[in-house]
Amino acid sequence: MNKVLFLVLIIVAASCLSEVKIDRDYPVLITNPVQSITERGALFSADVSTEATEEIIDHGFIWGTEMDPRFNSETSFTRLGKLSTRTFGQEINSPLSEGFIYRVRAFAQTQNKTIYSNVVEFKSLGGLAPIINQIEPLQATIGSVITINGQYFSSRISQNQVLIDGNVAEIIEATDKSMKVFVPFVTARKPSVTISVLAMISKVRNDLVEITDAPRIKQVTNSLTSCKTFILSGENFPIDPSLKVLVNGKQIDYVSLGNSTINITLAGSIPNSIDFSLIWFEKYITFYRYKYITPEITNIPTLLSTDLTYTISGINFPTCISDLSANFICGNNNVTSQILSGNQNELQIQIPNFTSCFETTIRLEISLNGNLLTSAEIFYVP
Repeated sequence: MNKVLFLVLIIVAASCLSEVKIDRDYPVLITNPVQSITERGALFSADVSTEATEEIIDHGFIWGTEMDPRFNSETSFTRLGKLSTRTFGQEINSPLSEGFIYRVRAFAQTQNKTIYSNVVEFKSLGGLAPIINQIEPLQATIGSVITINGQYFSSRISQNQVLIDGNVAEIIEATDKSMKVFVPFVTARKPSVTISVLAMISKVRNDLVEITDAPRIKQVTNSLTSCKTFILSGENFPIDPSLKVLVNGKQIDYVSLGNSTINITLAGSIPNSIDFSLIWFEKYITFYRYKYITPEITNIPTLLSTDLTYTISGINFPTCISDLSANFICGNNNVTSQILSGNQNELQIQIPNFTSCFETTIRLEISLNGNLLTSAEIFYVP
């Protein structure tokens, strides 16, 4: 009789316990087997088997190659925000490397703790390379912070690498869709930008941001004293002995170097087109193509024998007056005269002695270092 009573008491107690609801301040999570494993990624999903009394402020998935993935420098993760459903999932396209064995688990976070689920193992068939869609702001300076927006980044900073103009940019924030980085020292005004996530590399973009304080040549002009001396005007030139100046691909020595001007002198004849390049630490930092435009005489006044000077008007006259000469040809006589002053649109010429000239038409030739630039016929009154 006592044994029967004891058995009845046990059954009643058990039935009472099964009706007691146990309150937890955290949820119980169950990660399901990984689905849709392809070369584009995989589908993670999880269930919430027990509700929590504390608010879930964030949840998502965490994965890596270690046996017990948790938040550390080696794992990847995706955050899905506040938990509002009993089932959740996410297609993961990056970072996943082909052929690697990964372990994934769901997580949930309250104000006080992080809750992890069971671990599920799967073999990856690969993922998608990162894509750069936009950079903000459109203009930036060296050392400033820019935001790179796109797809298939890693939320783990250590798994991303950003190269701007070939130089590593320090990452200060990262999600799977955006990164904030410091602009390193760059030499290109519109630098290339690439992102690599593990072994996956994005396409190069060089059309999304302009570095406003990068070195550049803005203008090339002749010196007033010599047409073989050129002044390279620009901004942010590095005042460094390692800076090289290339003229049509060949290095030459510069006469002087400043932050905004570089003076160089060329030997030999001057070609009609000159490519100026600056190289610093073996990298092209700026380029400028100088094209010599043939001058043209546009206004030819009558020349009187009593004139002491003669002024002609035109376009594109060289400003290096000392290298210019004027030749007056009257019949068989060829008299060279000095150019007194001038600019790109006007030349003032000293008149030579025409005592033996009885022609009514004289030919005027303007030459640069002995090379004919332009000529015109002048009506002459003896």
